[in-house]
Amino acid sequence: MNIHEHQAKQILKKYGAVVPEGAFAFTVDELVEKAKLLKTKKFVLKAQIHAGGRGKAGGVKILKHFLIKIHFMYLLIVEKI
Repeated sequence: MNIHEHQAKQILKKYGAVVPEGAFAFTVDELVEKAKLLKTKKFVLKAQIHAGGRGKAGGVKILKHFLIKIHFMYLLIVEKI
């Protein structure tokens, strides 16, 4: 079965597992709006792909500043990993 991390988290949550809060979006604007609702100063931005090595390919970013986060959101949504 191929499911993305955000889909797996929804399933686990449905059955009572504790999972970290997060947001999923198809566009940068949508993701920025959802990120503003999260009560945190640090973010982990993850590309959702069906492939191994997403971290090594640049698909996982730890971000501390909102403007940098917007830049990487754009890259992860637009670029191919």
